[in-house]
Amino acid sequence: MRSTNYNIKSLNNLTKKNFCIYICGQVGDLTDDVYYNSVVAKFNSRERELRKIGYKHIVNPTRIVKRGTDWQTAMRICLSRLMECTHISPLPDTQRSQGAKIEFYIAVKLGHIVVIPSKINRRRY
Repeated sequence: MRSTNYNIKSLNNLTKKNFCIYICGQVGDLTDDVYYNSVVAKFNSRERELRKIGYKHIVNPTRIVKRGTDWQTAMRICLSRLMECTHISPLPDTQRSQGAKIEFYIAVKLGHIVVIPSKINRRRY
């Protein structure tokens, strides 16, 4: 993902607690327990990163979609929650997932601010 094409901003001077941020990334087939646990772990890890930099309202798809939900239903649930947000935080594997690419595309077209915690944490202020 080339960050120069997206609306990535430093959020130091903004009140992040008032913004809703959506985490997007590859989920895939969750029938395997080991794979399921790794998916939940990576989404939860990003959620923790976002909390550390000040976000309070975080939409984590692994918390809002029940395991075993079919893809179309999961996308409907996720897209409706994405519409409530003003920011999006893509995981590194976003481009490998049809659903995550759809979420990211819609968010960018709607003007969501793209937040990548590792890029924010590396900046010197």
